[in-house]
Amino acid sequence: MGCSSSSPDTHHKEGSQRDFQFSYHPQPPKGLLLEKHTVDHVYDGDTLTIENRISVRFWGIDAPEISENEPYAKESRDYCRKLCPRGGTVLLGFSEKNERHDKYGRTLAYVYVSHPSKSGYICVNMALVEMGLARLYKLRRVKDENTNAMRDAQKKARREKRKIWKKVNEDNIVVITRNGEAFHRVGASCVVNASKVTVGEALDQLYAPCRTCKPLA
Repeated sequence: MGCSSSSPDTHHKEGSQRDFQFSYHPQPPKGLLLEKHTVDHVYDGDTLTIENRISVRFWGIDAPEISENEPYAKESRDYCRKLCPRGGTVLLGFSEKNERHDKYGRTLAYVYVSHPSKSGYICVNMALVEMGLARLYKLRRVKDENTNAMRDAQKKARREKRKIWKKVNEDNIVVITRNGEAFHRVGASCVVNASKVTVGEALDQLYAPCRTCKPLA
């Protein structure tokens, strides 16, 4: 069963401790290979460049597309820029369980920054998910050190109907395949031999919405 609905809380300041419930780390994250880099430019909510114009794709999340004018795309980008300003320092975290580059040659990483108001670190990937400004992506097959926290962060955003989840009806029926990564619209041509589940059930199993048939649109 998917997350139960509740009224969104719009009366708190973004970046509060409440927002960083899952993404806050009092110490540098353990179990990951960490590299220190300088931010060059944030393109959108899940992609930035570091020194030497190396492109970094945030591991495990998918933010709304600015090029497709998707809802909350600019807000996601701006929130990422707030946490990762040009010239700021980031720690890129790599798990030995995850791929290091995607098919476009972009570096895949968890991105960490210093907490804006106290000691410790924020996982930007997870913060975007907690805020409802990104969703989980390609986490079904690979379980790493952050998978459980990432899942819980998304459940929180869904439950509170934050941003991209505001209009999602988790009782709608979609289809999945056992070995797939995405859920699809019923009758979509991009999937065969599929089983019916609710949107909430698919999300609970870490399926992501298909980018082709866009079952949440």
